[in-house]
Amino acid sequence: QSKRRPTVSIIFTYFWRLCLLRADPLQLPMRHVVFLSALCVYGLVALTAGLVNYPGRTVSQVVLVLVTGITIQMLLLYGILLFKNVRQHFSQAMSALLGTSALMTIILLPVNLILLRSDIEWLRLAADSMTWIWLAWWLLIGGNILAKVARLSLGQGAILIFLTELLSTLASLHWVEGL
Repeated sequence: QSKRRPTVSIIFTYFWRLCLLRADPLQLPMRHVVFLSALCVYGLVALTAGLVNYPGRTVSQVVLVLVTGITIQMLLLYGILLFKNVRQHFSQAMSALLGTSALMTIILLPVNLILLRSDIEWLRLAADSMTWIWLAWWLLIGGNILAKVARLSLGQGAILIFLTELLSTLASLHWVEGL
């Protein structure tokens, strides 16, 4: 009698392997339930992180930032995949990006808490350095996902992920400051 690993463990392991650049985003099933599950998990993780990292923001402001960022990312990703004539992989690519983003956000949360709440200079400097390492890692992950799904080079994928994140962040900040 074989023991099966719980589904949550399998899913976590898969997304962790994506973060380690050892899995292929095209292995994800092309099902809306996978995309919606990844979206919900990412939304909960990002909402929690947003409220913790920005205590001065209201829930509605954090939700607006998330909706704006995700919408821009989805539109740009769809445009890239449409341009590369592989739009059928949208749900796989977006699910992979959302799942890995959720994991990366969880990893970054303690680092952000140190930056926000620590008075120890060397600890803040170490945490600040960690955010740069985290950013480079995230660009590799996102770039790898785009490279595999849209048939791009890793460098092209990383640049597109960076530009997408930059545009999402700028648009989100514009909306929040407008409130």
